[in-house]
Amino acid sequence: MHFCSLMGKVRKLYSKTANNGEQKQDSSTFLFRAGAVITLFGLFLLCLIWIGLYYKIQSERQLEIENAFKDTANFARAFEEQTLRIIISADEAALFLKQQIETRWIGDKYC
Repeated sequence: MHFCSLMGKVRKLYSKTANNGEQKQDSSTFLFRAGAVITLFGLFLLCLIWIGLYYKIQSERQLEIENAFKDTANFARAFEEQTLRIIISADEAALFLKQQIETRWIGDKYC
């Protein structure tokens, strides 16, 4: 059943119960109330859509923040491992240089 035909039947039923003098006023009041109800329902749906969109954006934002923290932790761990490798490599080079100096100069009596 279409909305227009349903509205027509409701108007006919409503107008039968009203007096002839009040019929035009009641009909316009009914249309005004129906329009107001439809408008309010539309605003309700619009608010519902905006609230849903807000919560979706908030959840995506929270997910991105968590991913950023994970990425930052991974970068920090990689930086720490690389720094340790460099320090160990420099330490090994310094120990090798110390050993070379001790064996060559102490063995050749340059001290």
